[in-house]
Amino acid sequence: MEIDDLKSEIESLKNELAKVNHLYDQSQEQLVNLINFGELAIFECDKDYKIISSYGAVDPIFRNLNQLYGKYKNLVDLLNHCINLIEEEDIEKDDENEPFIKVDISNSLLSFKNSTSKNINLDLFGKLASEEIYDLNVKLTKSEFKITAYVRFIPSSFFLKRFEQKVKSDLESKDLLLSNIFEAIEYGATLLDLRGRILLMNQKAKDHHISDEAKILKNAQLHGRLYRDLFTNETNEEYSERLRVHDKAKSNQAPVKYSKKTNGKLVHFEIVPLFDHNKLPIGLFISTKIDSPKDVNIEVKINKITQLAKHLKSENDNLVERVKELELNQQWLMKKNDESQNNTKLLHESLRQIYFYLELMPFPMSILEIPSGKYQFINNSFLKLVKLEKNAVLSKIDDQIFPDNISDLLTAKTAETINTQQMITFPFLDTICKQYLIKHNDSSYILRIYEQGYNGQL
Repeated sequence: MEIDDLKSEIESLKNELAKVNHLYDQSQEQLVNLINFGELAIFECDKDYKIISSYGAVDPIFRNLNQLYGKYKNLVDLLNHCINLIEEEDIEKDDENEPFIKVDISNSLLSFKNSTSKNINLDLFGKLASEEIYDLNVKLTKSEFKITAYVRFIPSSFFLKRFEQKVKSDLESKDLLLSNIFEAIEYGATLLDLRGRILLMNQKAKDHHISDEAKILKNAQLHGRLYRDLFTNETNEEYSERLRVHDKAKSNQAPVKYSKKTNGKLVHFEIVPLFDHNKLPIGLFISTKIDSPKDVNIEVKINKITQLAKHLKSENDNLVERVKELELNQQWLMKKNDESQNNTKLLHESLRQIYFYLELMPFPMSILEIPSGKYQFINNSFLKLVKLEKNAVLSKIDDQIFPDNISDLLTAKTAETINTQQMITFPFLDTICKQYLIKHNDSSYILRIYEQGYNGQL
């Protein structure tokens, strides 16, 4: 019975061993697949770099470097004959005095062999026949009897794709930030190109332009659509009148204002022509605002007075002077109402184009990062207001830019905005500053818009 039990135990152990061997084979196969998939080539060499064995993505890596790579049995020879090292003229340097260091493969590997270091990393930069630059990353580890090399091929396109992904992510984040900024502003902002296509329109601008009955249009993405598509309920004459105002702003190269009712509310439009740095027209910026309840009451009273005056004038010519006085009063009040309007800004899908247009906006604005307080964006109108160059403001804080009395005021008002999380106004130089707290993801920003930022019109 003991012999039978022993045989049974041996058979059981054989079965277990077979299972272990099977699992080992599977793990080795998985390891090889993983190495190949990761584009990693592994060379096991003796102390003189003679290649004992190799596995992994050897062929996919080295056949692009040298079709005859297989004839080299020494790692030093393999690397020397397969890598077309870049020369100084192949790269662009920011600093002309920066020295160009070319890696000597033979000396680097010999130095590692004779050193006490257990591992070393080498980045060997070469150039393919297609002129694409690549990095052959070589990690060497040393044990008592052998040297193992781990080689990874990284083309420049890999870095470009990674950089492109990062830039795209940054653009999307900034676009969302700007969207939050413009939706927080209390005015409508619309940007048109020279062909009358909409580049930007925030929600308040949609409310000021589009009839409440056109619900689908009001909630639609309007970027790229023609401005005239918004006015489906207007006659050709009514829309032509709008175009005449636009043409007047372009020809006069100055803002033009008009008012028109939308959804039963009187909307005040201001058409501002935009020009590039060469003074060539690039489009129109349309600022819109509706009257506050107080303004509406004033307008109603003015209209009643005007109607009464006209009635009296028709009955008695002696009241002509009185009517003129009332009309002058009306014009004065309406002018004051118009002067209270503010031009704000816009969102566009491309960050670069957004910033280009923002820099040309006819009113000063600035964006500060919180809690650092550093200026992240300023436009040309702001630089004219503070009479400073851009490099004297960007990435600086108020204390580094303005005298103590001004910087102390700005610091106190910033703290007030952060604490109350409400829009506040305060005097700044020759303007009235409107200051907002904008939250975006895990970051916070201070947005400042300065009224009376151009020709005293804001």
